This record gives sequence, C-alpha cells and structure tokens, in this order.
Amino acid sequence: MNSITSIRHSLRFTVVVNCLVVTWVACIIATITLELEREYWKTGLVSQYQDLAMTHISNEFGLLKSSTERLLENESLQRFVQSQEQRKSTFAISEQFLKSSLASSIIVQDRMGRITHLDSEMNASFIKAFRELHEPDQQMIFSSSSKLGIDFVDGRIFMFASVSVLDEHQRRPVGLVTVLQEVNADMLKRMSKSIGRSFSFHYTAAGMRLTQVSYDQGYHVAVDKVIQEQGTGFRAEYRVTMADGRVQPANFVITFDARSYDFIDPRYVLLGLVFGIPIVSLLLWIVFSRKVVKPVSHLIDYITDESTYAREQDDKLSMEELPEEMKLIYSRFKKVYINMARQNQFSQVLVGAIGDIIITVDKDGQICYANPAAREWFGVEDKLLIGQPLELFTSNINHETPDVATWLYTCNVKKKRLMCRAELVNIISKTYIYPSDVIVQPIDSEVSAEDVSTSVVVIRVKDTVPVSEYMVS
Repeated sequence: MNSITSIRHSLRFTVVVNCLVVTWVACIIATITLELEREYWKTGLVSQYQDLAMTHISNEFGLLKSSTERLLENESLQRFVQSQEQRKSTFAISEQFLKSSLASSIIVQDRMGRITHLDSEMNASFIKAFRELHEPDQQMIFSSSSKLGIDFVDGRIFMFASVSVLDEHQRRPVGLVTVLQEVNADMLKRMSKSIGRSFSFHYTAAGMRLTQVSYDQGYHVAVDKVIQEQGTGFRAEYRVTMADGRVQPANFVITFDARSYDFIDPRYVLLGLVFGIPIVSLLLWIVFSRKVVKPVSHLIDYITDESTYAREQDDKLSMEELPEEMKLIYSRFKKVYINMARQNQFSQVLVGAIGDIIITVDKDGQICYANPAAREWFGVEDKLLIGQPLELFTSNINHETPDVATWLYTCNVKKKRLMCRAELVNIISKTYIYPSDVIVQPIDSEVSAEDVSTSVVVIRVKDTVPVSEYMVS
C-alpha cells in the first residue's frame, strides 16, 4: 500500500514538474515568436513605406515642375528672360505667382547662368546662399537644362525645379527659371497626411549645411537605421545616395506607431499559456487519477491485501469502482488466487501430515517454521520455537558426520545441498538418541529480510535408542 502511495506521489510530482517545464518552454517560445513577428512586421513596414514615401516625394517634384512650366507660359516672363527687359512687369508676375502657390522663391538666370532675378522674402544671407548654390563658378560651364533637386541652406530644406527657357524659335535655351519650395511644417503635414505616417527630415551632416543635390541622374534609397521610440513606437530613417556617390546630408524620417492587432493581441495568448497549461494539466491529472491511478490502486489492494479481498467478498459494491478492463483483470486474478489458496491449503495439510521433521531456518540459523512433527519431537510450543537457533534444540553426537552448525554453513554460505546420517539428541529432554537421515536444502531467495527462510532441514528419524543403551553399546 505504501508503494502505491509513493507511486501516486511520484506521478503527481512528475505532472507538476512537467507542467512547469512545459509552461516555461511555451512562454519562451511564445516570447521569441512574438519578437520575431514584431521584427518581421517592422522590416516589412519599413520597406513598404520606403517605396510609398519616394512615390509621394516624386509627386511633389512633379507638382513643383508643373508649377514652373505654368509660370513659363507667361509671355512677359519669356520676353524678360530672352531680352532682360520689362523688369517691373516680371516682378509683378513673380510676386503674383508666389502668392497664388506654395513656392518660396523664383530664380531667373540668363544663358551664362547669372541670376538676373531672385524674388524671395528671405533675408540677405539666404539670398547670398541661393546665389552660391545656383550661379556657376567662372571656370564652370553652365548647363541651362531642366533639373530637379534639393538645396540645404543653414538647417532649412528647399526642393527646386528648374525649366529651360527657349529662344523665340524654340531651338536653343536662352535662360533658366527655377522655382523653390521650402520643406516647411505645412508641407511636412501634407506629406504626412498623404503617406499616413509622420514624415520629417533629419540632418546627418552638420558640415554640409550649405549644399545642393541633384535628382536628375538618379538616386538610391536605403534604410539607414530603425530607432525604437519611448513606448511602443519606432522611427525609420532612410538615406538617399546620388548616382555620383554623394550622400544626401539629411535623411528623411517616417515615424510608426505600434500596430493594433486585428483579432487578438499575442500578449494575451502568452498570458493564456501561463494560466492555461497548468489548468489543463490539472484537469488531465484529475481525469487520469480517477480513470487510471485510483482503479489500479484499488486493483492492487484487491490483489495484494487479503483483508481487502475478504471485504470485497462481502461487499460486492466495491467492485463497481473499477472500470470494465480492471474488472476483467480482477476476475482472472480471482481465479488464480483461489487456485493458489487451495494449493497452499493442500500444501499445508500435506506438510502437516508428513511424519518427517521439517524445519526452515534463516541465514542466522534461527527457526522460521516448524511442522507439527517437529513441534511434537522437540516438545516445545510453536511460539517458543520460532526465532530461536536450531542448535538450541538438537545436536549431532556422531562426530564422524557434520554437526548442526556445519549443516547451516554449507547451505547458507556455500549454497550447497547436504545429506548425511546423524545421531541426534533432543537437548531439552536428553532421554533418547535418534539415529536419523538428514537433508539440508538451500532455498533460493532474492529477499534480504532477516526473517526469510534460507534453508529447509528435513529429519527422518530411523530409530529411538535410550541414552543408557546407547552408552553401553
């Protein structure tokens, strides 16, 4: 019964340990999976919005170029560029254009690249900066072809579109008109709305605060870095590299908020694992205990505990606790048990009926069992025999054959069978000498308990000789 209880405790402990290990492993896997999913989502989102941002930036350049081309449709401006005349009317046209559009400045250049008109509300330092960026050096050949690009002036960013002005025959360029639009808060707000995310620029080169990049020869956009913001949001910075290898001194930045899941937040799934696995394990253990452990425990009680078996004979309802499979095992065992009980009873009757003296002893030579013939021969009650040394009750006075100690040593230590003749004396009465045949047989046993029989001694008394006659002879 104790072994069954120990097994139940071991099973319960195993279930608890396995539950904790499975919960721990599941939480680690779920956490790693969640992190991988977040990183994969970030990577996909950053790549998607990179293309989307460049599409909208290209649209802004397209709108700026269209505005410049519409400005050139004015004949007064055309004549001014071609002949450098009618300055007042040109000023009025540019002022009217600036008011009706989002442009920040208008630059007019002749065929040599000299700025003949710069209409801007900027201060003198900015006007000087625009001249440095758009007027060519004396050693450089000015190209009056149309172009797109960005001016970076002292922390401010200006997108520009330049369109060539052709002569009256529309054959060769005679000047260049450039419209600049500052990337200000209104423009960033408009861009953010069109993209669906917060859009801005971030200066990356403090030493290049006065420079110009051209988008005409192509460019390459790549993710520069992804920065985790406070909380759950993050921002991605995109670096623009020109065809000639120059890097734009300001990255454009898109800020992302944490995505709200459409169906269920995986963190709730993780929380469910933490509580769900122990609950499921507990329910499975209850079912397993009721359906398997408890019936097996009862079955072993029926099989191993005679009192339980006896109670079961009187209480038929106890068998209802077993499932059908266990009942079948029990019914088969019951037949074997009955047969074994009958066989054991028969063996007990047979041993009791035999006239030979049969004694079993343990490894220390102490008597474990004595049949009725032995008890009658010794003249001692059974309770006084059991647990006493065999040498206390009999001795072999024939010195030519092994004595009692030799019998036990041969069987218990050497594990050999011994057969001999002996002339035994009952030490208690010392009245008769009993010539006898003795067989001492070792008993194979893997049990190491103190009270387990290790040898059986069979004594067949051949004759009874009074001590006085034996001494005379």
